[in-house]
Amino acid sequence: RALLKRGGNFLVKVFQGSELECFMKDVKRYFSIVKIVKPPATRPSSAELYILCLNYIGCPDSPAPPQDQD
Repeated sequence: RALLKRGGNFLVKVFQGSELECFMKDVKRYFSIVKIVKPPATRPSSAELYILCLNYIGCPDSPAPPQDQD
C-alpha cells in the first residue's frame, strides 16, 4: 500500500551520524529535490537536522500503479 502519492513531499527529523549519507543517497532515488534543513532555532551544537524531500517520483524498482478506467 502506498503512503505517499507521486508529487508528494516528505519531511523527517534525523540526527547527524554515520548513516546520514546512506539515508540521503537512498531518498534521492525517490524525490526530485532533497535538502538538509537546520531551523534557525536549533542550537549550533545540536546534531538535529531535518531532511526535506520534494516531489515524490515513485519507487524506481516497482511497476507503475494501474490507471483508472473511465
